[in-house]
Amino acid sequence: MSISHLVANDPEIPVSNIIQEVQVLFQIGCTYKRAWYARKFAIERVFGSWDTTFSILPKYLQAIHDLNPGTIYEFFHHRTSSPPNYVFKFVFWCFLPCIDRFPYCQLVISADGTHLKGPYKGVLLIAIHRFCLRHIRANFNKTFKNTNLKSLMWQAGTETKQWKFDRLDPEKWTLLHDGGHRHGIMTTNISEALNSVLKKARVLPLKALVELIFNKLVKYFHQHREEAENCVHPFPTRIFDKFLRLK
Repeated sequence: MSISHLVANDPEIPVSNIIQEVQVLFQIGCTYKRAWYARKFAIERVFGSWDTTFSILPKYLQAIHDLNPGTIYEFFHHRTSSPPNYVFKFVFWCFLPCIDRFPYCQLVISADGTHLKGPYKGVLLIAIHRFCLRHIRANFNKTFKNTNLKSLMWQAGTETKQWKFDRLDPEKWTLLHDGGHRHGIMTTNISEALNSVLKKARVLPLKALVELIFNKLVKYFHQHREEAENCVHPFPTRIFDKFLRLK
């Protein structure tokens, strides 16, 4: 198996694995630096280079939009740049199936970010609406470094009794003052789970990154549609009524 095949299966394959593979294939030693560059060149061979991806990405997103009308995307450039030499800042996209299915989800938007690797650093963000109590607790513990206080912090965030509150601007992170918008969801575990799914894509050029996300979403929607079509259990009436009100 070549290095390119290994990278195609796992773009974030450890450099140590590359070194071992070289030793097995060619019966020679390999330094860490050479193995790192071998992985980099293999990624470019399989997925395209980081330098060309910025020019390909607009055409690719437009192609997705043309084949999936309703998909939206927007490029933003640095204010100091001007045509024809725009300096890329960030890009936003949302695929049509996600837009269409959003009314049927609990109206809680969480967010998380994962740092991209490669020659151009960046962050892949997945939206924010409410603060994550787990992150607040972690930041709280960094300052006070006390296990008991950390536990009390969580109890405060999940409290629902008014008499136990009188300050701390709790609208964004407590159930009591949330107006029912959180539906009891106190963490960003869902978005972090998606970030975990996309972990191996962090080393990919942008175009390949978008393509991977698109293909995974298509796979998930197809899988869930089949599960729904083959479901034999009755749909809860109260939940169905809620969906009708949303529409």
